[in-house]
Amino acid sequence: MPDPLRLVAAAAALALAPGPAPAQTCAAPPYAGVDDPVLSAALATLARYPSLDAALRQVGPDLCRVDGVFGAMGYFEPAANRVVVDAALDPGLQRAVLFHELRHVDQFARGVCPDLSLAMQAYARATWALEADAATISLIIAWDLRAGGDPAPWDALAALPRYAAMTDAFAAQMEAGAGLPDAGAAAFTSWYANAERLRDYYIAGCSTYLDEQDRTRLLPQYGGIGGAYFARLCVLPDGSGYPCAEPPLD
Repeated sequence: MPDPLRLVAAAAALALAPGPAPAQTCAAPPYAGVDDPVLSAALATLARYPSLDAALRQVGPDLCRVDGVFGAMGYFEPAANRVVVDAALDPGLQRAVLFHELRHVDQFARGVCPDLSLAMQAYARATWALEADAATISLIIAWDLRAGGDPAPWDALAALPRYAAMTDAFAAQMEAGAGLPDAGAAAFTSWYANAERLRDYYIAGCSTYLDEQDRTRLLPQYGGIGGAYFARLCVLPDGSGYPCAEPPLD
């Protein structure tokens, strides 16, 4: 399979930024004895979600807090095998971003990242789905933490304009007595309601697709994504599925 999508394309600008390298704190596998409070707290939380923890151990990325990430709150970079979060963010938000990016690590480990067997439009739509799923899983973890007396990641996500509708949709389902599958499905669908977000990730997905085509010189293919793809993607941390699909778009 060709190299998968670099999940936050704007982060590529880090390599081009002039001046000294930004300060960073990293945890490397096997992540023993991590003394950074944000990274150690995130790792302790992840241990409660065996599938995500297993993906982290399998892929083994460096986990880095970097001062002044350009153009993104965080990203997973498969080629360099590292997860980066902006250390300038509120600590609760840093943990929430780490959960999001560690879901991307899990997606990578499960082989659900798009490749050049897809048409460009389908590649971009798969990018949407990856992001909606990662955002949903980060909400699930943040909700669990809030229920356990640690509301900081949830409150940080709820305060973000691009996350507010998702947190509202998820919380409404949970407070109405729905289970995680239905609440997750509501959050996933809500991700698509932000037109600016759809545009940004569509452009990023198409750009990555074209870069990969230029790098590999492969002839275009025209595969699509459908129900089977979403069933493979949308798996809760306990291994059960949640119902997700791309909603109708105007």
